[in-house]
Amino acid sequence: MPQPLRVVPRQTREAKRNPKVNEQRKLRSFFSVDWKNPQDVVNFVGGMWDTRRSRRSWLERQWYINIAFYMGHQWLEWDESRGQLYQPTAPPWRVRLTANLVQGVARKIMSTILRQKPVFTVVPATGDAEDVVAARLQEKVLKYYWGGPLEADTKLVDAIMWMTTTGLGVWRLHWDPTKSNEVTLSSDDVTDKNLINDLKKLEKKGENKVNLGEAVLEQKSPFQIDPDPWATTFESLPWLIDTTMRPVEWVQDRYPKKGKDVQADDEDDLHFFEKRIADLAGPGSATFTGGRSSLAGVRGNQSMVNVHEVWALPFGKFNRGIYAVVADDTLLDIRQNQYRANGSVALPYSFFEEIGVPGRLWPTCALEQSISLQAEYNRGRSQIIENRNQMSRPKWLVPEGANIGDYALTSEPGEVVRHTFGHQPTMSVPPPLPNYVIKTLELARSDIQDVSQIHDVSQGKQPGSVRAGRAIVALQEQDASVLAPTILVIEKQLEKFGSMTMELLSRKIKENRLVKISGKNDLYEVQEFLGSDLIGTNKDKPGVNYFDVRVKIGSQLPLTPDARRQFITELAQSGVLDIVADKRRILELLELGSEEPLYDTARLDFANQRQENRVMMEGIAMEVQDYDDDAVHLEAMITFQKTPEYAEKRDEKIDIIFQDHRSQHEQNQQLKEQGQGVQQPDLQQLQQGVNTEDALARSVAQARTPQGI
Repeated sequence: MPQPLRVVPRQTREAKRNPKVNEQRKLRSFFSVDWKNPQDVVNFVGGMWDTRRSRRSWLERQWYINIAFYMGHQWLEWDESRGQLYQPTAPPWRVRLTANLVQGVARKIMSTILRQKPVFTVVPATGDAEDVVAARLQEKVLKYYWGGPLEADTKLVDAIMWMTTTGLGVWRLHWDPTKSNEVTLSSDDVTDKNLINDLKKLEKKGENKVNLGEAVLEQKSPFQIDPDPWATTFESLPWLIDTTMRPVEWVQDRYPKKGKDVQADDEDDLHFFEKRIADLAGPGSATFTGGRSSLAGVRGNQSMVNVHEVWALPFGKFNRGIYAVVADDTLLDIRQNQYRANGSVALPYSFFEEIGVPGRLWPTCALEQSISLQAEYNRGRSQIIENRNQMSRPKWLVPEGANIGDYALTSEPGEVVRHTFGHQPTMSVPPPLPNYVIKTLELARSDIQDVSQIHDVSQGKQPGSVRAGRAIVALQEQDASVLAPTILVIEKQLEKFGSMTMELLSRKIKENRLVKISGKNDLYEVQEFLGSDLIGTNKDKPGVNYFDVRVKIGSQLPLTPDARRQFITELAQSGVLDIVADKRRILELLELGSEEPLYDTARLDFANQRQENRVMMEGIAMEVQDYDDDAVHLEAMITFQKTPEYAEKRDEKIDIIFQDHRSQHEQNQQLKEQGQGVQQPDLQQLQQGVNTEDALARSVAQARTPQGI
């Protein structure tokens, strides 16, 4: 029998040495802790960790089962008495077929959410031009950091995967001072006083290389998060403990003074959910090591220790909250919580919930609700195969005295079986499966679709007798609309993430940094910014919020591609969208790309004019070229003149330069239109010596003559 996955109660080395420590490490109220006493903080964290299994065993058990079903391990059982996930033994003829329907459900939910790209908008703090410019700069920085340093686009996939398998996906944003590459700076290159002083100290030592630091986004699993046990919503969560397994060397390098004596935890003490999941090798594997040796496959041969990070919102005398780090019964660090979102102190976490449960902190997911139906479907399918095997190779009834050897009856064609006369063997044919068995399978499959709201039509299959295209689109849209509450929660959490990111960058970035983004018409922009550029001069006014970020996943358009294309087509046919004027917008909405040569040419003209706009804002006049597309250049220039960037820096000289440039394009456009309106003579007529003016006059006269005269 394969060795099961082990869930072992934790007992620290300190508790083994001194049993009295158990009395101090009991579960207690967060607000009763003396946070100025290091030992009291360590005891509180240790008590939360020691009682974790009794508080969360039912929850983590369900998460393991969910992930196992997602991977295709759907014949496992949970031993309540031993707290183990194992695969029961079965005779060799037993069929254990896995038709993994719930994985398709989870992947469809993931794709429906992720295909709608988040669109970030920053609301200006005030109506001043300076604040409008700061808001637009924040949008550019957010767009750059989303796909750049934070890699949030790919990490959102991981978060949604955790959400669809356990009900909860978790992000953590923080500033890592060692993350950025080393750069060479002098005290003359920066304006921040603290950074200038640090650089001057380095210059005295003959050094000038510094790590500038960078914002970091970490994907967390719900196994690592231990929130306030009495909380009912993540929005009102007052504190939590984040536990991560780290190498001992990492702790000693990050905390050289207090971490020098930190030792590795025993394997049974480690929070290694990664090992248990890694032990689920594949759908056809029944081997679950669960032992000490398998940990090396996950973390190598490094010595590991649990690092517990405590995050708290303001309480009592701690008006900025608390951040504390504990490892191996040692308080490594404690300080104020430095993270803020929308003007208030915040936990640096974003929580993505699939299906919330009223009155309960932890959400659920469609996959979890479909597990019992999936197990029933697997049993039914397996029974059908077993019955087929019995029908194709049935049992034989051999009378006593037939004198037939034990191995005489085989499946060989043309086999001769010698037996005693009058004692011939007979075949025992089992009865066929009743019809209700097949109907039960159909009901289980239908129930999975109804529970998850992912029906055949959402998977590209024709739904029964429905033939009309509009009806199919309506059914697809109905399935997608079920995710509206989930998408709303994700939008709110991304708004918090965006606000927290901008506030963090505004404080931490003290030197010029570059952002590179894909702007309008897929043209790249490069811009420098300082953290102070993200805020304006009104920051001290009451009620002013410079980090008011709004997020919309997709748009108000239909969620499904077919419904969206049909909707856009109807808008174009009704005249709401002009096919020529709104061409680029229509292509973007239909997601048809931009490979058309004319469209690419327009993008080049738009980029050229945008560069000319920057030059003219410096007070330098630009000449109009003959090869310019005047209509596109005029559109780019007029659009730019409406922006706050133009309003903030404009003066009389710049206005004259832009007006002259605009007049040149308008004159060129008129001349080109007049040139295109002149009819060119026909070459054949010129060769025959025909006067084109006379021919044109005769054509006009014939057109005016009534027919038949």
